[in-house]
Amino acid sequence: ANYKCKNVATHTKTENATVTSETTDATCEENGQTVYTATYDGHTDTKTVVLEATGHDWEFVDFTWTETADGYTAVANYKCKNVATHTKTENATVTSETTAATCEENGQTVYTATYDGHTDTKTVVIPATGHDWDTPTYTWDEDNNCTAERVCKNDATHKETELAPGIG
Repeated sequence: ANYKCKNVATHTKTENATVTSETTDATCEENGQTVYTATYDGHTDTKTVVLEATGHDWEFVDFTWTETADGYTAVANYKCKNVATHTKTENATVTSETTAATCEENGQTVYTATYDGHTDTKTVVIPATGHDWDTPTYTWDEDNNCTAERVCKNDATHKETELAPGIG
């Protein structure tokens, strides 16, 4: 506390005041403050110091996949390390690679989501198509044995053959 004599302006004195403080912490999005209060001999004065908002400290959590008419999309999910209820999502880049199904084996499409160095995959099974048999052809030999053969319309290398022995 600084005092000045009313009679002689050059006469001054300084006394130590009692100082207290009260702080409101800054958050990710809002400034905080510390209010200092000096008290001496019934007089008070305050000084406020602004504490800048800390900003978010984002931490990657996971991806969320959404099925669309054309396949899948994904978003990267983040939470703030400072305040767990602060969250954000970012659209990921999604690519896909498909292995076609055959008559006898399942195929698959592997979707890969990428964002900011993080990746995740989602695999979708494409069921085997099964055989689509064409009309059988019949071949007779000189002993009246009949061989029936049918060929798959999806893959001509898939054939079924059955021999029916001749009568007599």
